[in-house]
Amino acid sequence: MATLLKILKNKYWLTTAMFLVFFCFIDSYNLIRQLQLKSAVSQLEKENQSYREKINDLDRKLADLRENKEKVARERYFYKDRDEDLIIIENE
Repeated sequence: MATLLKILKNKYWLTTAMFLVFFCFIDSYNLIRQLQLKSAVSQLEKENQSYREKINDLDRKLADLRENKEKVARERYFYKDRDEDLIIIENE
């Protein structure tokens, strides 16, 4: 108890303790705020990665559609040339 009282009377220890309390809890960029910001950044990076994967997937699909325009038009929209007959077979 005497050593604790002796430490509290020392102005350097007291200044250091006040400095730590200020920067950990009182300052606008305190420790708690920094942890919240780090968590938010991590979450945003995960979302960013997810969106990048979706964009890459859509780019691959778009490239496939551009390469196979006629095939897609024939399969989905029953496109045919003038001199062709179209026969539709439906599966049950």
